[in-house]
Amino acid sequence: MIATLRRLLLVSAGAVALSASGLAQVSADVANAISKAEAAYGRADYAEAVRWYRLAADQGFALAQYKLGVAHARGVGVPQNYAEAVRWYRLAADQGDAFAQDKLGTMYLYGEGVSANYVEAYKWSSLAAGRSLSNATKIRDILQGRMTATQIAEAQRLAGAWKPNVAAAAEPRVAPNPAAVASEVESTGSGFFLTAAGHLVTNAHVVEDCRRVSLTGGLALTVLDIDLGSDLALLKAVASSARTPLMLRLGRGVRLADSVVVAGYPLTGLLSSGLNVTTGTVSALAGPGDDRRLIQITAPVQPGNSGGPLLDQSGNVVGVVVSKLDAVAVASVTGDIPQNVNFAISLGTLQAFLDANGVDYQTRASSTAKSNADVAELARAATVQIECRS
Repeated sequence: MIATLRRLLLVSAGAVALSASGLAQVSADVANAISKAEAAYGRADYAEAVRWYRLAADQGFALAQYKLGVAHARGVGVPQNYAEAVRWYRLAADQGDAFAQDKLGTMYLYGEGVSANYVEAYKWSSLAAGRSLSNATKIRDILQGRMTATQIAEAQRLAGAWKPNVAAAAEPRVAPNPAAVASEVESTGSGFFLTAAGHLVTNAHVVEDCRRVSLTGGLALTVLDIDLGSDLALLKAVASSARTPLMLRLGRGVRLADSVVVAGYPLTGLLSSGLNVTTGTVSALAGPGDDRRLIQITAPVQPGNSGGPLLDQSGNVVGVVVSKLDAVAVASVTGDIPQNVNFAISLGTLQAFLDANGVDYQTRASSTAKSNADVAELARAATVQIECRS
């Protein structure tokens, strides 16, 4: 039962959309499919979007194949199926899609949907790393510590000999105009500043598939590190920001029934474009399967809240909002609809990630309780909406 429930976790990165505007050399059928997929994602009808992406993918469009891989890996619009995700990632990777190559390398590393194979993982990660994908470089570095010299040499040989699947690429498909596509916002999430130097934190799943990351309003962000295991990402603004950083809670961590505040930018286009704040309590000190990297909270969380701060009554950070249970899916298993079951990455996990990256964050004792309105004001000064562009 625990394993089943853990698969029902739904990350809250927000709706994904790919615009057909600005795409050149489009066959009529593929152009229509992409347009329909975009419209379906815009209204959060993910099953319909997947159906239209499938039509484009079947005609050899690598980006649509990659999108289907993501959908199957995350269980968005289709049942979660790692083997099917690998199949679509491979089709796109064979054509040279760097993001699909990165994903395929990760799947081979962890044995998700395919038997674990360090040589294949290294090969695909190397190809993606050659296109400046930081996560692929990180995966390759992890593999180097686990592989023999002979295995590494073979993986390097395979990577060097690899060539794009010209036959697949020659099939009727969309040839994207990079400048036009780069301007399209694919998804949004939340994040918050932690240093005056411009460091901010969000979830890894908010930015891991992005070719360009920025704040709403255009301020560009650099991705400094992504840790898929903890689902954390460290970003830095390329220019100065007027935001006031939040401080981490000093001393003892949160306790059961402690009051907490969630801040973020959920359901873009449906709710207010300004900061949204919800309140609740700490309902468990671990996540599904007693995962101590997470804490469970009752404060409502919606798509787009991912990466936002979880604050205590003193306005100090005690976690990073990450996910919620899919109530409908859980009900299909248990016969009951769960209420207010949401999760945040624990403060200890966040601090370990920041320390590993040498971030000079500030801490403060949670000795004075503030009103929820005052905590919301602190959150408003530091919390931002993050835009992902592909």
